Amino acid sequence: MSVVICNNVLLVVPREKILASLREIYRVAKPGARILIGEIPFEPGPPPDPEFTTARETLGCLYNQYGLRSALGMLRRMVFRRLGGQPFTIRSGSQIDYYAQAEEVIALASEAGLGYVRHWRHEDPNNRYNYLFRKAEAGSIANPRSA
Repeated sequence: MSVVICNNVLLVVPREKILASLREIYRVAKPGARILIGEIPFEPGPPPDPEFTTARETLGCLYNQYGLRSALGMLRRMVFRRLGGQPFTIRSGSQIDYYAQAEEVIALASEAGLGYVRHWRHEDPNNRYNYLFRKAEAGSIANPRSA
């Protein structure tokens, strides 16, 4: 039996791209595969913290919290982006773009062609659910895009 695991990923995908992401999971899964989609929040999380308005504030916080190596690593990234003429945006990666109640996740997965098996509450953090789906055996259901 093949397994597809997508853990702690879809929560950073914009809501309008969730169905396309689930369809891609359907596409790459082999017939009969089990699909684990883990840690989908059912409520919005806190905004990323802390937020900085200047590079100096960012570097100071990194130095105070994580030490010289982290601050110098960030400074290196800032310099290379500046030299390359690229804008530098600091984003912690902790921002949650997608959260949904179980019914919505199950409905979207079903629309993508995934069969619902079960879901359960994640332990830590406990504001998320894990989902288990399956891809039907070959020939048992039509491709969801053709429906």
